[in-house]
Amino acid sequence: MRRVKFIHADVGIDLVAELLEDLNPKICDSICNRLPVRSTWAHAMASDELMYCWADVVHTEPPEHTEMYPGEGVGRVNCSVVFQDICIKYGEKVTEPSSTNPWEQVLSEHFSHLGQLERAVWESNYLTHTPIKLTVERE
Repeated sequence: MRRVKFIHADVGIDLVAELLEDLNPKICDSICNRLPVRSTWAHAMASDELMYCWADVVHTEPPEHTEMYPGEGVGRVNCSVVFQDICIKYGEKVTEPSSTNPWEQVLSEHFSHLGQLERAVWESNYLTHTPIKLTVERE
């Protein structure tokens, strides 16, 4: 099983996620072929426990599998082929009733780091306005 690492050097938080190649193998390949991705996180304003970053990944084929945000588990990583972004659901409260294209799952042993990152991204967006930089690369 292939994995990627989300590296946040400025805040000292790394996350590891396994690719969901059984669900969306073509999206997984498109993103992996583009790695490393460098971006900054933004916190969702209206949909609650969700953060995203622009990924500059071009994938024009329809996804093989979609899910709805409210029904996904914590740590699900999605790719929007329309907006070219990567989203991480860090909690159960996501109210946006839209479909998603899952391509990764954050390892459960990294959920505590996910909570720390969420707090840093929230504070970045709403208090300090200091960008939280990330690099996504193969593990």
